[in-house]
Amino acid sequence: MNAAPPPAAAAAAIHLDLSPHAEADTEWWYCQGGFEGASTGRRNLVLLLFRRRGRRDTGKDGWFLLISVTDPAAGTQRVTSLATPEMADAFGREALADLLEGGVPKAMAEAYVDEILACGPAAPIVVSATGVEASPTVLDHRLEGFAIRQSGPDRIDVGFDLPGDGRRCLFALTPVTRWFRDSRIGAEGSVGLMEYASCPRVALAGDVGGEPVTGRVWFDHQWGGHGWFEPHGESGHMLGWAWLAINLDDGNDLLVSVAIDMTTREIGKAGAVWFEKGVEPRLVETVGGGELRRWRSERTHADYPVSWRIVIPELDADLVFSPAQDNCEIPIYGIPTAVWEGAGTIGGTLCGRPAAGRAHLELYGYAFPTDFDRFRDAWIDRIDALIAGFLPRRLDDDWLRAAAGVPRGRYDADALTRLVSTPAWTLLERGGKHWRSVFGILMLSALGSPVEPYEELVTVIPELLHAGSLMIDDIEDRSVLRRGGPAIHTIFGEPATINAGNALYFLPLLTVARNPNLDAAQREAIYRISFDLFVRAHLGQAQDLDTERWVGDAAVLADLDGRLDVSLQTYALKTAAPIRALTGVLCMIAAADERTTEVCMRYAETAGIAYQIVDDTNNFTGGAKWGKETGEDIRERRLTYVVLRALKALPAAGRDRLWAILCADPASFTADMQAEACRLVEQSGVIERCREEARAMIGDAWTELSDVLPPSHSKLLLRLLVEQILEGAS
Repeated sequence: MNAAPPPAAAAAAIHLDLSPHAEADTEWWYCQGGFEGASTGRRNLVLLLFRRRGRRDTGKDGWFLLISVTDPAAGTQRVTSLATPEMADAFGREALADLLEGGVPKAMAEAYVDEILACGPAAPIVVSATGVEASPTVLDHRLEGFAIRQSGPDRIDVGFDLPGDGRRCLFALTPVTRWFRDSRIGAEGSVGLMEYASCPRVALAGDVGGEPVTGRVWFDHQWGGHGWFEPHGESGHMLGWAWLAINLDDGNDLLVSVAIDMTTREIGKAGAVWFEKGVEPRLVETVGGGELRRWRSERTHADYPVSWRIVIPELDADLVFSPAQDNCEIPIYGIPTAVWEGAGTIGGTLCGRPAAGRAHLELYGYAFPTDFDRFRDAWIDRIDALIAGFLPRRLDDDWLRAAAGVPRGRYDADALTRLVSTPAWTLLERGGKHWRSVFGILMLSALGSPVEPYEELVTVIPELLHAGSLMIDDIEDRSVLRRGGPAIHTIFGEPATINAGNALYFLPLLTVARNPNLDAAQREAIYRISFDLFVRAHLGQAQDLDTERWVGDAAVLADLDGRLDVSLQTYALKTAAPIRALTGVLCMIAAADERTTEVCMRYAETAGIAYQIVDDTNNFTGGAKWGKETGEDIRERRLTYVVLRALKALPAAGRDRLWAILCADPASFTADMQAEACRLVEQSGVIERCREEARAMIGDAWTELSDVLPPSHSKLLLRLLVEQILEGAS
C-alpha cells in the first residue's frame, strides 16, 4: 500500500470560510463523530450534504443528503438518504454511459438504469419532492428537514430530524483545532483536481428533542471536478477509496487516505497527514498495511474491508482499526449504491509509544454495479464452501450416522466415498454457473427475508439436485463431455453414476431436517414442494427422451408448431422445475402471500425456460466455452427448441438437408455433416431470434414480478443476474 508523495498542503487559521464554490462541478460538506446525552446515550454520527452538477449542464445542480446515526451499545443503525429530483434526472441522462464505459454489458446496464427509473430507488432512499434551498454565496442550505449554516467565523449550525425516532437535533459546531487546507488533491493523477479543507476536532453542543447533548466531530469541506465519480482514463475503471480519520487520546490526530481502482482492486495513491499538537500538519509519503477483515452487507451483498492495519514507517506507526459495529452501510442514490461509514477504535504504536483513540473509516466504491461479477464470484466461492461442508469428499462413520442413522452392522465408508462422494465431487470440482443458487439468494433477500439462516438450504439443494440430474442426463443422452471433462459415467460406469446421481436428489433434503429455523409445518411444505419437483422433472425428462422418436418421423415436419409447444413444456417441466420449486420454498420461508408466491414462481419458471433456450443456442455458437462439443445436439439427433425453430425457418431445400442430416445413420455420421448442420441453423437466423424470444419472455415476467416485489438492491441484482444469463455470460 505504497504511494507517491501527496500534494502540497498547509495549515490554515482556526477560522475558515465554508462558503459554496459555484464554479465547482462537485462539492460537499461532511462531518463524522459522536454525541451523548443523559437519556439518549452515546450515538455515532455521520452527516453529508453533497452537490453535483450534471455533465450536461441543465441549470440546476443535483443534491443528496446522508444522515447515519448508530447506537454502539445496541449495534443498531438508523439512516436518512435523500436525493433531489435533479440528482435523479442526472442519473437518467448519464448512468447508462457511465456503466457502459465501466465495462457493464449493454443489456445489464440498460436493465440497471431502467429498474431504478421505473421502480424508484430501494428503501430507505427517497427522492425529495421539494428540492434544496441553497445560498449561492454563503453556507446556508436546507433540504427538507435538514439545515446547515455557517453562522460565524468559528461556528456551524446544523439541524435535522433524528433518523428512526424523528426527534429534532439542533447542534452548534465549533472548531477546536486549526483547519488544514490542501488545494491540489489529485493533481498528479488522472481523476482531476480537488480542494480539501478539514478540521480534525470540532466541539458539538446542542440538544436532541430538548435533551442537552455534547460531543465532537471531524468536519470536511471538499470541492472540484467530476473525475472522482466517473469512469476515468482509457481503462474506464471507477475510483474508490478507504479514508481513515483518527483522533488519538493524547490530542494528536492522523488522517490516512488510500485510493483504490475498484475494477482491479489495486491500491493507487496512499498518504497521510500527521496533526501533532502545536506543530504544523506533516505530510507523509508512504503508507503500508492493508485490510484485516471483511463484512458482507445483506442489503447490497457488497464485501467491505471493515478492519485495517496501517503501517507508516516515517512515524514509526503500526496501528489497527476495529469497527464498533459492522452494519454501517449507508444507501446512496445512483451508481455508488452505498458507502460504508463506521466509527471504531484505533490501537497499536506510534512514534515508539503505545497509541489509542477513536477513529472513523469511510469505504467508497465497494457496491458499484460494475462489480457484479465480483459479487457473483464471491457467492460462488461461498456456495462451494457450503457444499463442501455438507458433502465431504471423504465420508466417515460420523457423517454416515448423521445422514442415515445408527447402523445395524457397519458402514463401508470407503465404498460409499468411492461410489457416492467421489463421482459427485468429480463433477462439482469442475465448477459451474451456480446461477440457480445465486438466484435463490437474491430472491429470498428481495422477498425481505434474511439469507444467512437459510443459505445452506438455498444453495446445497439446487446445486446437488442439478449435479445429480446432469449425471443421469449424460447417460440418457449419451453425452461424453460435461463441464470440460469426461462425463461422469465414462469414468465410473453407468451403474455407479446412476446410483450417485439419484443419491444427490435426496441427500440435500437433509438440510431441511437439520435447519433449526424451520418449524414442522415448513418442513412438511418443503417436502411437498420437493415431491412436486421430482414428479415434474421426471415427466419433463420423459418428454425429452421421447424426442428421439421424432427423428425420422415425417409427421414432425408437418406439425412443427405443435412440437415447439411440446418442447417449451418439456423445458418448463425439466429445466425450470427446480428453480420454480426453490422459489416456492423461498416464498414459504418469507411468508409471502398467495399472489406474490404465484408471481414469483411463475417468474422463476420463465427464467428457467429462457435459460434453456439460450443454452440451446450456445450449443451452436460457443460449445467449447461451455465445456461442451459445438453442435453436439446435432450429432445426438436432439430436436431442441432451436433446432425445431431452424427447421421451420429454413427454405425447403435447407430444411430438407438439415432433416436429412438429423435422420442420418449414426454409423455414417461425420464431422463434416455436423458442421454443415450447424451452418444451416446459423443461416436460418433463429439463434438470435430465439435469444430475443427468451429476453421478451423474461421481460414480460419481470414486469409482473415488479408489481409484487418492492424496490430493493437484491431485486435489482436479481434482474442483472437474469440479464447476464440471457446474454450468455453466465
